[in-house]
Amino acid sequence: MSSAQIDTLEALLQQPGGPPLPELKTALSRLSVELRERVRKGSSASYEFFLAAVSAVARIKGQAFADLRLECLYESSGFFYRSGFMRAALQSSEILARLARQTDSRVWAVRAASLSGVIQGESGNIADAVIQHSQALRVAAELGDKEEEARVLINLGTTFNYGSLYHEAIRCFGRVIEIS
Repeated sequence: MSSAQIDTLEALLQQPGGPPLPELKTALSRLSVELRERVRKGSSASYEFFLAAVSAVARIKGQAFADLRLECLYESSGFFYRSGFMRAALQSSEILARLARQTDSRVWAVRAASLSGVIQGESGNIADAVIQHSQALRVAAELGDKEEEARVLINLGTTFNYGSLYHEAIRCFGRVIEIS
């Protein structure tokens, strides 16, 4: 399932010498709006649309409009996760994490690692989930972002609970109470 926004972005990416930046920004902004709207509606029939969006956004080179690209990838990963498409969720969250690293965005690095941890935990990959949440927790603490730190601790505690590591889960939830 395609859309005018994806078709426009694809056409821009085909241009020799790369897409003109003003048009690229407009296309990404419109795509971001459509992604949020489709996430809000919550139809799993949008699967192909989100796949096409991730594919197009992932092909943009460099750091141009990284925040818009990160938002598009985050919305897409979240859609896949909430719709039960775990493989697509994990793949798009990996692209999200790669772009966050490329742009040195620590805030997005926390979001990407946390999302990946949730996806891994829900998929039964407890060890990988703990690693992702631990990375997110470390960066959130370094940033001094107590709200994000609490979110990550809740997700980490939930992951420990999935893995029957109840003592560790309780410690995470206790830490949330301390910092809240």
